[in-house]
Amino acid sequence: MSGRYKGVASRLKADNKKAIYVHCYAHKLNLAIQKTCSTITEICNCIGSVNTICNLIEASPKRHEIFKNIQQEYMQKTRWASRNKALKSIKDNLPIIFETLIEIDKNDSSLSGCQAGLLLNSIKTFDFVFYITVLSDLFEQINFLSLY
Repeated sequence: MSGRYKGVASRLKADNKKAIYVHCYAHKLNLAIQKTCSTITEICNCIGSVNTICNLIEASPKRHEIFKNIQQEYMQKTRWASRNKALKSIKDNLPIIFETLIEIDKNDSSLSGCQAGLLLNSIKTFDFVFYITVLSDLFEQINFLSLY
């Protein structure tokens, strides 16, 4: 841990002023991915849509029940490489996600139903399908690299 005041790195630094903290390779890879992805608008939009899908489905037991046929992996914010499972799940189950969002849009008159309709319109685009396919394949390779 590299916490500024209580992390292992700061404690070692307190014992030895010449100690230098160096991130592990997996952490460096995650930092590089985060920095790169955050500068590309299309990737930010795609990942934002994936996060919104996860949040929308998980926020309600009823919506989760509609979506029960899909194993949904929640995307963690801290490890970019861990997004591999969620991206792959969305890519592999895109037709089911479309049907789920249509069902939520039709049957839910609250803000969530409206959000499902807007989300459906944004993920039906060529750009989203293209980026979810590319990112899923890319993050699969990144996940492999971060594990070894």
